[in-house]
Amino acid sequence: MKFPGLLPILALAASILVSACKKEPAQLGPTSFEVPVESIDLSLPELSADGYVEITKGDILEVVAAVHPDNATDTLTWEIQYNDVAIVVYDDKEPQNHKVSIMGTNTGTTTITVSASGVEESFRVFVKEPYIPLKAIVLDVDEITITDQESVAVGYSFIPENASDTQDCTWTISDERVVEYSWNEDNKYIVDAVAPGTATLTCSIGEISASCKINVVSTYVAVTSIKADPVEVHCYERFEVPVTVLPSNATTKGFTFEIDDPEIISFEGISGMTGSFIAKKEGDTRVTVVSRDDASGKKSDFTVTVKGPKIPSGAIDMGFRSDRGFPIFFRDTNLGADSGLSVVPGFLYAWGDPTPYYYSANPYTYRVGKEDGYVLENYKWYDSSSGKYTKYTNKQDVLEAADDAANVTLGGQWYIPTLNEILCLYNYCDRKEEIRSGVHGMTFTSRIEGFQGVSIFLPCAGYINGTENFADGNFESSAGKKYYMGCYQTSNICDDDPSYFFTFDFYDGKIFIRRSERFIGESIRPIWRGYAD
Repeated sequence: MKFPGLLPILALAASILVSACKKEPAQLGPTSFEVPVESIDLSLPELSADGYVEITKGDILEVVAAVHPDNATDTLTWEIQYNDVAIVVYDDKEPQNHKVSIMGTNTGTTTITVSASGVEESFRVFVKEPYIPLKAIVLDVDEITITDQESVAVGYSFIPENASDTQDCTWTISDERVVEYSWNEDNKYIVDAVAPGTATLTCSIGEISASCKINVVSTYVAVTSIKADPVEVHCYERFEVPVTVLPSNATTKGFTFEIDDPEIISFEGISGMTGSFIAKKEGDTRVTVVSRDDASGKKSDFTVTVKGPKIPSGAIDMGFRSDRGFPIFFRDTNLGADSGLSVVPGFLYAWGDPTPYYYSANPYTYRVGKEDGYVLENYKWYDSSSGKYTKYTNKQDVLEAADDAANVTLGGQWYIPTLNEILCLYNYCDRKEEIRSGVHGMTFTSRIEGFQGVSIFLPCAGYINGTENFADGNFESSAGKKYYMGCYQTSNICDDDPSYFFTFDFYDGKIFIRRSERFIGESIRPIWRGYAD
């Protein structure tokens, strides 16, 4: 079956909390009388011209409700008209729900109402698409040779395709004595040859650019043959296809590809004499490589055979799929755990630092130079002299593979899960607290059709702040109850403060989405992505 994408996030239960600290939720003491709420005042940002509070999908809006009188005892109730647009995230330090966070989960509008004692206040929320920065411009050729009587079409695309700032594309030609602008249509930039020579065509948006060298020659040499060999790959792999064009001095050596079944493979681009593709599903498809030398009319066919996915050892398929249909597999062990021993807690890592400061095992052993443990001064991306973080300082920043402990340790397509990816365990699994081989943890069992009964066990290894491990059994509530907590990293930094990241926690049968300071050590349960965009 094809499982729906990770976005929008399904409505989270009221048990999901966002907090920078990892403490037992505060409890209200007993009261001897009840005082009703007479009025409610909401602290809201400036409204739009249409009377809406605007937030971006995935962002969090903090709303504080002041009640009158101040000693009112009733707990506020927050209701959302359309819970597929936004969700309410309660603050565990506000037992009367006077402060909540509104998370936009999908584009649209909804009305949020807060009430108590028959009194209510409402406001409208508009959730807009997030700003998606442009990462790269891709031209379909990096060098092409034409005669002085030809025109050439240079195709272009953007990564990601839905980037927000692609309209202001600027094209420049280094030497208009060689080629000159003709027209631009259908994502192709057309230039006409003027005279023999070499010129560079550049597409720029801000500081991001891509260039193509255009060689104009006066002597035309026709293409006599063009060929590419059959290819055999595994599903979800990126692969390259070399192309041979003869003669070697052909005037026009460029080429394009025509794919019979684009559901089996997708074309990604051309670099030099090589085409790049992605295997999407099992099957065979014919691909035709076509010479850009229209006068020669040369083309040839080759076959691409896509076999079943080459799943790495330790990957567990619980039925989770990305928006593009690629699989997301959780690993059977935490990062740093011994192979095959799924209950071993593994190492604890600071966010964005692939080197654990010390092991999550008995006895705890520090790595050289990290005797102070997990403290801000030890953090890889913090400068004590300036008191500032040196990397990942903007909320749009994405964790790079070089700083991803799972990718650095395991390689390939192993990564720390995003918040949306790890929430698959909450949205599509049954959960149960268990003790395996003396280790406390929680078992997540898939509810997805065809994958029922497939499960993973996440140990409770706690978290390390300084040199002390919290919540691995020494986390005690005000009532004297001891807790064992699992604290698992996501790759997402917090939207409102990049010095924090989102963490997936659980204890006492509950799931929490919290904020954690980046230098604190936590567990990592890697995921394997079928082709990652």
